[in-house]
Amino acid sequence: MKLHRSVTVLAALLIVPVVYSCRTGQAVEGGALSTASASAAAKYLLQLESSVTSQYLSPRWMQRRVSWINDVIRAGEIPLDLAGLMVEFESEIVPSAHEARWSVRRPSWVNEARGVSTVSQFARLLLELETSILFGAQFSSWRGARAQWAAGVRSLITEEPAAAPRVEGGFGDLLVALETSVLYGFQTPGWPGRRTSWIRDVQGAGNDVPRLRILLLEFEQEILASAQSQHWLAARRPQWLQRVNGANTLGELATLLLEVEQSINYNAQIPQWRNQRPHWINRVSALRSPGGGEQQDPAGFY
Repeated sequence: MKLHRSVTVLAALLIVPVVYSCRTGQAVEGGALSTASASAAAKYLLQLESSVTSQYLSPRWMQRRVSWINDVIRAGEIPLDLAGLMVEFESEIVPSAHEARWSVRRPSWVNEARGVSTVSQFARLLLELETSILFGAQFSSWRGARAQWAAGVRSLITEEPAAAPRVEGGFGDLLVALETSVLYGFQTPGWPGRRTSWIRDVQGAGNDVPRLRILLLEFEQEILASAQSQHWLAARRPQWLQRVNGANTLGELATLLLEVEQSINYNAQIPQWRNQRPHWINRVSALRSPGGGEQQDPAGFY
């Protein structure tokens, strides 16, 4: 079998100066470098590779694996080199090991990987790749090790949303601006891996209300409960969800977007949002249709 998959061994991979055989659990001979010299980003890539069972990897991977491990270690913290090796590893995973939607996302994921310029960008794509892999394609102990691994990868992701949100007039732009205002610490652990493709989906939705409904719901569901008004969560959110699912116009969605923004606590948003917010509200309000829904005074949520 492969290197034992447990939290202890996963952590040990960060410090033990050996590389293990893909399927035997024995130390590899024949020129494998020590993982002790690998960068943090490289180690997380190596750990993800070690989580996938042999039946979900191509037969040729056995011949390439040791040299690939050496290449990952040598890559250090060079984002483009690491991303290229990540793409190579992904190409050796059989399609049945991925969630069905990965086939749609994969082409753009590969293109993004080929253009990374920071470790943060690499980490986002690595997290997204892991999220796409089915648990059935990984060793059972990965479930226990995954939280520690994901936390480590997320630690490499910088707070890029700290820049002032871009606000334009379309609903999609306004939705992305609101998402950008929320700090990563108040979103679910899996969101960084999905965020890039979510933004692309929003931008590609245009004025397609059914698609925008789904994307608005997804955004709200990825916000931690600690980031929102407890009164709103208990008393208003169930009705809000129903109204989103029943929305038929951009005006209705605009009203609902205002309401979810008002539910988010200021401490869960970047400092710039307080100055950006009045302009954002005016833009969203301009999209509202008469009778599109009740707008709650923000003070009522806090």
